[in-house]
Amino acid sequence: LRSEGALSDLVMTGAALMDLLDEADQEDLTAVLEAGSGRLELVLSTQTLDCEIRHDPQLGGWTLIGSDRTLERSLQNTLREGERRFLRLIEGIPVALLISDTDGRSAYANVLADTLLGGIPLHQGTPLKAIMEAVQMRVVGEGTPYPHEQLPMFRAQVGERCCVDDVEMFLDGRWSSLEISSAPV
Repeated sequence: LRSEGALSDLVMTGAALMDLLDEADQEDLTAVLEAGSGRLELVLSTQTLDCEIRHDPQLGGWTLIGSDRTLERSLQNTLREGERRFLRLIEGIPVALLISDTDGRSAYANVLADTLLGGIPLHQGTPLKAIMEAVQMRVVGEGTPYPHEQLPMFRAQVGERCCVDDVEMFLDGRWSSLEISSAPV
């Protein structure tokens, strides 16, 4: 048994492997044994093992090669929980949030951003330029189109952190003032 890269012993004194498994793992192991070989993940007490099982006629039995994935699975679960908390947080804030990648393509938009920009495709990979061209924006008090290159989301693409509050967007049949902030991350 390899545990976090180092060889260690798996001691099973006085217990059959099947007795150590829950019902679902017992069914999975039985299916692999009936097939003659296969891979499966087994949970033994507090350890998660990635196992390869093969019938070995020379031994007159089975060979189980297992890698301890306990730490890896724990880290994956912690990461998934962190992602869930992050999504709950950004979905709950009263701000439209649009995240883009370094190539200027949308990577994430929260519900409020979808609502604000209703009808504009915000799915992953949509170029920010296409999103901004699909909305009507003007300079407050002037009525002239707002220069796209001056919008914070494009300035963040070149490493600049900024905020503008002289923008109006045509929403729901009327012009609405916006404050737009952006920062490279």
